[in-house]
Amino acid sequence: MNVELLVWIVVAVLIVVVALWPVLRRNRRRGSAISEVEARALIENLENALDGSGVDPRARRKAERNLLLAGAAMSGTGRGRADRAGRWAKAGLRALGG
Repeated sequence: MNVELLVWIVVAVLIVVVALWPVLRRNRRRGSAISEVEARALIENLENALDGSGVDPRARRKAERNLLLAGAAMSGTGRGRADRAGRWAKAGLRALGG
């Protein structure tokens, strides 16, 4: 009887852990989220960096692509839109070396 009870408890705990795993994972990622204001500032910084002359054409194309993706992410819907837009803008700034 004790072994059967232990097996049931272990199975129940595993079910709870598997069920809560996505929720716990989502909350952990939220700590590093970029706010909408920060995302817009990053997009503006990327636009200003692209306005400058003397940028390598290859880096410019990559940064312009990232700017387009950042704008598309910002115009989308959902919780993580500002976070996605900020990550794309940061990638564009890295492409330009900034």
